[in-house]
Order: sequence, then C-alpha cells, then structure tokens
Amino acid sequence: NSASKSIFVSEAHICEAYERYLVMDRYYAQRIGHKAVINTPIFKDTKTPDPFVEIFNDTESNRAAKVDHIYMDETLFGAAASCLQVTMQATDVSEAFTLYDQLNPLTPIMGEKPLKHNAYRIPKSRVSPINTYLCESNAEYNDSPIVYNKEYYNEMISAGVPSPLAQHIAYLFIRDPVVISRDKLDQDLETESEHFEGIQSTNWQTMRFKPPPLNQQSIGWRVEFRPMEIQMTDTQNAAFSVFVILLSRIVLKYKLNFIIPISKIHQNITTALKRDAVNRCKFWFRKDIFTQNTPQINCFKENRNRY
Repeated sequence: NSASKSIFVSEAHICEAYERYLVMDRYYAQRIGHKAVINTPIFKDTKTPDPFVEIFNDTESNRAAKVDHIYMDETLFGAAASCLQVTMQATDVSEAFTLYDQLNPLTPIMGEKPLKHNAYRIPKSRVSPINTYLCESNAEYNDSPIVYNKEYYNEMISAGVPSPLAQHIAYLFIRDPVVISRDKLDQDLETESEHFEGIQSTNWQTMRFKPPPLNQQSIGWRVEFRPMEIQMTDTQNAAFSVFVILLSRIVLKYKLNFIIPISKIHQNITTALKRDAVNRCKFWFRKDIFTQNTPQINCFKENRNRY
C-alpha cells in the first residue's frame, strides 16, 4: 500500500471512489512519521500458542509487533472494519438532543496527543466516548473535565447557542482538520458547511450529533449511535440496528431517563473493554429510569441507590 505502507491492506482493498480515505491514510502516516501501529491483546484459549508470536518479512513490523498481541498496521482495521453505526433522524433539534443524551449511557454496553505547537493539551483521542450531554437539563451530569476552544465557545454563547451544545462544538474545534479538499477551500459560509463537516467527521466518538447540511433542506437533525461492533452475518447486523431504532422510539414514547454522570460512562467504557464484560462485569446504570426528576450531582455520592 503506497499510502499507508501496510503489509496487510493493499490499495486494491479500498474503494477507489473513496478518495478521502486514501488521503487521510497518507496524511496519518506522514503526520506520525511512520505507519499505523495497532497491537490488540490476544484472547487465549486451549489451542493458542503460548507465547503467541507473529513473524513478518518486514523489519518495521517485527519491531512494532508485541508478544501475545495481534499486530495491525493500517487505520482501516480501526476506522471501519469493526464498526456498526445507526443514524436516526429526529423530528426537531430538541428530540435530537434527547436521543443523543439518553442513548449515550448505553454505549459501553452496546459496544464494547497534543496538537502541533501544543495549542491544546488533549487528554482524549479523536476516537473516544463523548464528553458532554447536550440537553441543558442534563448539564449538571457533565462532571468530567473537558478541553474546548473558549474563543469559539464565547462566540456561540453570544449568538444564543445553548451552553452544552456550544461546549460540545468548541471541543470538536480544538483539533485541526485531517483532510481539506483543495476545491472546497473557499466556501459561502451562509450556504455551505463543508468546513464544519471536515472537523465533525474526523472526531470519531461513541455518539454523533449531526445538524442539517446548510445546502440540503430535505435532511433534518440526526443522531448517530456508533459504539457497536460489526457482527458475523447481515441478519445479526440488522437485528442490532433495528434494536437501536426500536429503543430510541421507546425512549421517546415513555420519556425514559438513563442519564448518569459522564464520568461513570467513561468508567463503563473501560469495563466494556474486558472480555465478555456484559455477562461478567457490573456497569453503572440508573435504577429509576421512569422519573424525570434530575437529582443533584452530589446525590450520586450520597445516595448510591439511585444507580
């Protein structure tokens, strides 16, 4: 692969029409100074060699590969190979906020670097759980520290954007764009939103809030549920996809409340990475999902029976 230097994935495996991915692939390798290095711990059964060691004909790969790990050297393995995403269109922005917030606590269960010149010191990757709820009624549950562009935040607040949404967007804009199309550098900002999409689409979080494109009136407010892993069959993928859609309808119809502190969702994500976590581990979860009363955040510490 001339773009990523991968020994596993050739350019023949990537759709030629998806030029943007090839550009991102090349840019990523250039930016970090070497090809991608992914080492995933191997799950050992009775037939797994111990130690598990892979030998390659490539010196760089042999140096990067770890013992008892599966070695991969292409962003394709993480960017697309194991991701099942479900996008829902809401009736309005308020419903989109509700779906974004209420489905977020389910992301751990359903799915198991500083910038150049140190403009911001960012504790989280572009690929990570979300940082904030969007509904103002859930703002007190945003208890994890967040780095965001204060200049952009203040500008949005002055324009009347709700604080949680302004903080979310200002967080996205602490990063520089991964890909910029030469023919789209100059845009009419009143009718085009390609610059925003360039940042939005290269922050790969467990949920994505998607405003309508300025130049496509037929597309409304959307929410994307992103943590699930791809399954072995189309039927299984369809089952998970339909389940998420049905769950979203139930949340809206019965006004369910799954909200817990963001910090507990981050803990759940860490738990979800363990093997068979959904059956063997415990997750933080709200007990009373039918009440709309939002307790003070200190109630979480003082009254654990809420969770």
